[in-house]
Amino acid sequence: MSGYQVMTIAMNVTLDAMAGTKTVLVSCPSGATVLSGYIYRVPGGVRHPFPPGVDWAGWPTPNNPNQWTFMLRNANGSGYADPIEAGVVCANMN
Repeated sequence: MSGYQVMTIAMNVTLDAMAGTKTVLVSCPSGATVLSGYIYRVPGGVRHPFPPGVDWAGWPTPNNPNQWTFMLRNANGSGYADPIEAGVVCANMN
């Protein structure tokens, strides 16, 4: 492996009450492969875990080795909005 790097995106998400969802895609540069991914909420620019009832999952995007798919879901009775940061760890496979 070579060319180890972390790619991030920042965005605001709004999830409706009771199962509002949002898909977030993060990509590595061309030619690099995703090794892992992470996602946090970042109110005030500080990383925090998501509150109870706001769940997330992440996995390599099928048929695309340089992209990671995250899915956020709100199971609370009220809406949810926060800035988030999602990232992937990338490397070139030699």
